[in-house]
Order: sequence, then structure tokens, then C-alpha cells
Amino acid sequence: MTRLLIPGGKGQVGTFAARHATSFGFEVFAPDLGEIDITDPQSVASVFADFQPDIVINCAAYTAVDKAENERELARAINVDGTANLAKLCAPDIPLLHISTDYVFDGDAQKPYDEVMVPAPLNVYGETKLDGEQRLQALHPKSIILRTAWVYGPTHSNFLKTMLSLGQKLDSVSVVNDQHGSPTHAEDIALTLLTIAQKICSGSFAANNYGIYHYTGSGATTWHEFARVIFDELEIQTQNATHANPIPTSEFPTPARRANYSILDNRKINQVFGVTSVDWEPRVRSAVREILNQESSLS
Repeated sequence: MTRLLIPGGKGQVGTFAARHATSFGFEVFAPDLGEIDITDPQSVASVFADFQPDIVINCAAYTAVDKAENERELARAINVDGTANLAKLCAPDIPLLHISTDYVFDGDAQKPYDEVMVPAPLNVYGETKLDGEQRLQALHPKSIILRTAWVYGPTHSNFLKTMLSLGQKLDSVSVVNDQHGSPTHAEDIALTLLTIAQKICSGSFAANNYGIYHYTGSGATTWHEFARVIFDELEIQTQNATHANPIPTSEFPTPARRANYSILDNRKINQVFGVTSVDWEPRVRSAVREILNQESSLS
């Protein structure tokens, strides 16, 4: 059986990748920080020596966008140096799949960003993710970079869980309405990565298909509309009504600058891998129901 290593295997995407890996035909090892420290070359080398992976999906990352403004060195250690450490152990023969972000772009585009548009990050997090991409591609030709955006799910901290918690306590929540993007379920990202990994390991994968791909939920929205859908489904399920109050970014300043437009073009990944994006709104509604059901079962 093909051995799949998933650093960051207890994170938001890694949890789902580890959960579904066996159904894709992989023997999986999904270590988290206590079992592998990607910033430490010796730690990475030890895991590789013990498990001897055939393919790697890197789900380990520093993702605290605002904190990164004051934790630049830690963000770089994980997103740049950690990625490079994995790339060095994988090169030249072990394929490495890596998650990146819409934050590599500045938001000035007038159409969805495709894979050849020039990155220009606005904040430290975006800078470190872009630098990580570039180090990976320089060190390892057999790599796939999957840029995604607005990630949410039923586990870990994310926008959906924050809004759902606020919606259960407050009558009104102010949410930014001038930033545009595509909500993406962590499970769909994991399934996409596993689909790509499976195709690579099938032996029919063309070497010229390594490179950068974009994958997000289908359709575009704002943070305000994202929240409104969450609150709407919450009301349907619990009769608890919460109003989403639209505000401009200027009324909600954050340490890290955000792009006003970060919609990604998903056509390439569909053409090469046959991956189809999932419509964002019904997927968000199903996630709300899943979390509410989990909460109900625990009460």
C-alpha cells in the first residue's frame, strides 16, 4: 500500500485528509506538532526514516494572519523554512503536495485570480506563504501547490464557528461587506488533495502537470453574506434570530491588511484533475447543521 505522510495531520484540513486517506488506498501517518516539527530538519528526517513515505501532503502551517504581523520570525520558520525542510527530504523522487492561500494576492484584480497572475501579498502571512511556495518550487520539481481561501469546517477555529457562536448569543453582529472571496470547506480541500495524490501515484501523471493550482468553493460572496447565510441556517434550525449588520473594512481595522477581492479561478484544476468545486452556500448550511447536531449530542 502507498504510504502517505501528512504533517499537520491534526489541523483543520489535515484531520479530514487523514480521515479519508485509507478510502483512497493510502497507508497514512498524520503526525501533528508533538510528533513532527517541520522547522527542525532532524525531526523531519527522523519521521521520514521511520515511515518512509511514498508521497507527502503538507498540512502544517502558521495561519494566524493578524498575529503574524508581530510574529514574523515564527511565521517564516513554519511557512518558509518548514516547507523547505520537507522539500529537501522529498526531492527528487517523493511528490510533495502543499497548501497555500489567496493571501499571496493584493486584491486589485478585476477578475478571478488564475495561477499565472503575479502575486503581491499585503501582509506578513501572505509574504511567508508566497516565499514558501517559491522555496518549494526551487527545491523540488515534483510538487503541487494548492492555493485556497476562506477555509472553514466543523472543527478548529474559523469564521463559521465564530459567527455561529456569536449568533447563539447576540441579536446583531457587524460583519465586513466589502471583501469578496469564496468560502471553502476544509473537507473539500482534503478530498481534492487526496484526489491529486491518488492520480500522481497511479503512474499516469504527466510531469508537466506539477505546479500551482487554485481550489475554492464555487461562487463568490462577502464576509457579510457568509455570516448572513450562517445566521439564516441557525434560525431555521433553532429559531434563534441574529441580524448581520454590514460594515466597511474601515470600521473593522485589523493588524494585517486584507484584500478587497480574493476570488480564485478554479478552471485549471478542473481541466487537469477533473476536480469540481462545491457550491459554497449549501455547503456552509450543511456545516452549520453538522455543528449544531454535534452540540446537541453533547448537551
